[in-house]
Amino acid sequence: MKHTQSFPAGGLHSYILKGSGEGALRRGREFAMALLCPEGDAPCGHCASCRQFVSGAGDGKNHPDYFEILPSKKTRNASIKKEMVEDVIEEASMTSYLGGGKVFLFSEFEKTTVEGQNALLKLLEEPPAKTSFLLLSAHPDRILPTVRSRSGYYELRVEEAETDPVLKRETFAMLHRLFARREEAFLARKLVEEKKDDIDPLFACIESYLRDMAVWLETKDENRLYNGEFRTQIAADAEKAGSRVYDMIEALYTVYDLKEHNVNRDFAIEWMLLEFGG
Repeated sequence: MKHTQSFPAGGLHSYILKGSGEGALRRGREFAMALLCPEGDAPCGHCASCRQFVSGAGDGKNHPDYFEILPSKKTRNASIKKEMVEDVIEEASMTSYLGGGKVFLFSEFEKTTVEGQNALLKLLEEPPAKTSFLLLSAHPDRILPTVRSRSGYYELRVEEAETDPVLKRETFAMLHRLFARREEAFLARKLVEEKKDDIDPLFACIESYLRDMAVWLETKDENRLYNGEFRTQIAADAEKAGSRVYDMIEALYTVYDLKEHNVNRDFAIEWMLLEFGG
């Protein structure tokens, strides 16, 4: 397994991982491997835990303290049911085999039933020691707010906007002004209006910036930032926003979802910018 992405230091017991497809699942497994690794530069790739994780097919199935939960396809609409979560609760209560804790990775977590999410919520409120939960989801906005509020956030998607440095600088400057003066929300509409025919790269830039704010807020480690050249600005905005950055991320993904439906896009984006401004 090739390690190409840094991960949070593991200070939280639950993370929502934004991503989809096999690539995101592979990176989720790498995050799990890092959480199980006892070395400082995790995943180190050479300790007993890492070697066991990558043995066989390299998907963690041979590691006794790593568990994957996927939607059941026994019915027409695949889902993760309450009974599957109850099995996780039972397993989480048991001592880890290797002594380094346990990691449970849920794939397509947004397909977990409401009953299943509520059952997991009780576990997130009082998690067993050295136990981590990775909630991989392409649609974090579809996860219950109570679960989101008890989880960190980490972006697994490759940043498409990296190829346009001009748009990146413009977007980052817009956000920095907006966080300083909420009145800038109305002026920010100008940039959005200019990019309305190619708005996905703009959204990718916003997502990248908010992701870095969240990472800085949690780790204070500039080496974990996608946009390290903007670290001073990102750090200042993260400290100013505090935990509200997670509300901004939620607002962004709400608009992501809305723009796929028959909703007034201009109104949705204006609402998002006002949320950013507080």
